[in-house]
Amino acid sequence: MAGTEPEPAKPSSTQAVLEAANDEMILLPELDASEYLKSLDQPYSRFGVSPVLRIPGLLISSLFITIPLGAYRGANLSGLQFLAENSHRLPGNVQGWYFYHKRKNYVMMFNAMKMSFSFTVQGLAFTAGLFGIEAALDTARGQVDFLNTTAGAGFVGYLYARRHKLPWRQVKSTIKTGAKMGMVYGLAQDLVRSFDGRTWYVNLIKDTFLNEDEQQDGPPPTLEAK
Repeated sequence: MAGTEPEPAKPSSTQAVLEAANDEMILLPELDASEYLKSLDQPYSRFGVSPVLRIPGLLISSLFITIPLGAYRGANLSGLQFLAENSHRLPGNVQGWYFYHKRKNYVMMFNAMKMSFSFTVQGLAFTAGLFGIEAALDTARGQVDFLNTTAGAGFVGYLYARRHKLPWRQVKSTIKTGAKMGMVYGLAQDLVRSFDGRTWYVNLIKDTFLNEDEQQDGPPPTLEAK
């Protein structure tokens, strides 16, 4: 009929659901970096992760390094050893070379699994020792800093040297190397924690310099009553 206005198009069901969701959406307050790190902070946490979750996670992560590393080393060494043991009796025909490589592959596979298991056990022990001692010292001292990581790494270096029966001079060198690596790793953790003021010696240095600046500037001037 002439003169009648067209009816507005009805929104689709999908559009209606989106509009309803937008109407009921609750906007969360924005957090800066320091507030976000503080929200993740737990007692004796490092990188925002508590020891209860951090240590098992590191143990599982170590498997991705020790298993392939041990398998590669075991296969490589056993292959060279097999060649050295049979270099005086190498086969002289195609059939002999076939059984030679078949036997060699079996030996390499067995030794790869054997050394992979050995590397895995040692890696789990060293990882648990390092981060277990670190977490224990964090709790005992009540401070999370690089000193605990350095002590744990130095102790693991000592265990490694004694495990391989190294001379005492090499034992001391291994302990020093482990302690240096632990110090670097611990300082990296302290650097992350210092961004939101959770590193005690950084806060102490800041407070010392701030107090010196306030003493040099003197007290703020006061207005005298007329």
